[in-house]
Amino acid sequence: MGSVNKRLVLLLVAATLLLVQQRASTEDGAAASKMDAKTDAVIRKLSEYLGSASRFAVDASVDVKLASADAPDNFHAEYTLTVQRPNRLALSCDSPKYRFNLASNGSEEIVYFPEDDAYARTDAPSRLGDAFRVIGLRVMDVGMVFIQTLLQENFYDAINATIEQGTYAGVENIGGVELHRLRFIGDKMNWEMWVESGDAPHVRKILPDIVSPARPGDAEGEDTKISAVVEFTNWTTTPAIPDGRFDIALPPTAYDLQATLQDLVDRPAPAASLKLLDGETVELAAHKGQDVVVLDFWATWCVPCRQAMPQVERAVKAFRSKGVELYAVNVGESAEEVRRFLEQVKPDITVALDPKGKVARRFGVESFPSLVIIGKDGVVKTVHAAVPPSPGALEMQLKRELGALFLEEARSVR
Repeated sequence: MGSVNKRLVLLLVAATLLLVQQRASTEDGAAASKMDAKTDAVIRKLSEYLGSASRFAVDASVDVKLASADAPDNFHAEYTLTVQRPNRLALSCDSPKYRFNLASNGSEEIVYFPEDDAYARTDAPSRLGDAFRVIGLRVMDVGMVFIQTLLQENFYDAINATIEQGTYAGVENIGGVELHRLRFIGDKMNWEMWVESGDAPHVRKILPDIVSPARPGDAEGEDTKISAVVEFTNWTTTPAIPDGRFDIALPPTAYDLQATLQDLVDRPAPAASLKLLDGETVELAAHKGQDVVVLDFWATWCVPCRQAMPQVERAVKAFRSKGVELYAVNVGESAEEVRRFLEQVKPDITVALDPKGKVARRFGVESFPSLVIIGKDGVVKTVHAAVPPSPGALEMQLKRELGALFLEEARSVR
C-alpha cells in the first residue's frame, strides 16, 4: 500500500474512533454540555427530531480528496438509507471502488456485494446505533461513520461525547435554505456541520478536517491535506416502505465471506470462473459429473508452496486417467510474475490466475498453500491449509484421499 493510500486510511481511523466514543456515550449516560448555548440548542432539537421519528429516509454522498505531491487520490460514494425503529434499516452504496446492499429486518443483518457475489450475515442489532457491524472495516468509509451517527439512540449525547468544544458559526443561506453552521473541535478530529433551521432540523452537510503529517521517506516538511465532505439530501420522515425493503434475496451462487476453508467440507463447492494463464476461462461447474478437481492456491513468494507443488503434481498424475484435473491457482500476482517463476521450476500443471483474490476468498483461503479436493458430485471432499513437514507426506496423503474417492465411486456403481 502506497504512502498516500495509507494516509487515506487516517480519516477513516479518526472517524471510527469517533464512532467508538459515540457508542460508549449511550452507555455512560449524559455528560455536561461542551457546546455554547446556540449550538447546544440546535443539537438538542436535532436529537429530539431524530429520536421521535419512527421512520426516516435520506440520501447521502461522500467525497474524499487527498492533495499530495506524490500521488493524489479521490474517493466518491452515494448512499440511500431507509430506517424503521427499533432496528430495521436498509442501506445501499454505489461507488467506483465497491457496491453493496445492507439490510436488517429485525432478526438478521445481511450485507451483499454484487460484484463479488458475496455476503455476510449476523444477528440484527437490538438498536440502530449498533448497525453495520456485519461490515466491520471492509467498507466503513467516513461517510458511513457519520451516517451511523444519525442512528445513535441519543444524537445529542453521541456528539457531546466526541467533542472538546462546539461553537456556533452563524447562519448561512444555501440554495434558498437557511442553515445553522456549527463548528466542533474533537479529540480525534475537527469538523463542521450545517443543519436546517425551522421545524425540520435536517443535517445537510458535514465537513471533517484532518491533516496527515509527513512520514519517513516523504519529502521534507511534506504534509498531505485530506479533505472530505458528506452531504445529505432527500430527507423524509414519512417514507413509503414497500414489502421486503429490509430483506435481501441472495442469489443461489452467492458465497459466505465468513466461511473458512474448513467450513467447505461436505458442502457444494462455490461457483467460480478460473482464468487460465494461457488466456482461456474455465467454469468449475463444467467439471461436475465428469472430473475430480484439485485446486492448489499458491504464490511465487511462498516457500511451502514450492515444496507442495511437485507433490500435488505427482499425486494427481497418478490418478489423471481416472478423471482428475489440477488447477494451480496463483493468488495476487500478475501473469508476468507467474511466467517468470514457471520458467525456473517448469511444472507440468495448469495454472490459473486470481490477481485480486476473488476465487481465494470464495473458498475461504487465508494462507498458502491451501488445497481443495472437489468430488465429481461438485461437493468439497477434503481441504488442506498446510504442508506436512515430512518430505513426500503431502503426496502420500493426497494419493490416499484420491484413491478413497475413486474407491467410493466404484462401490456406488455396483
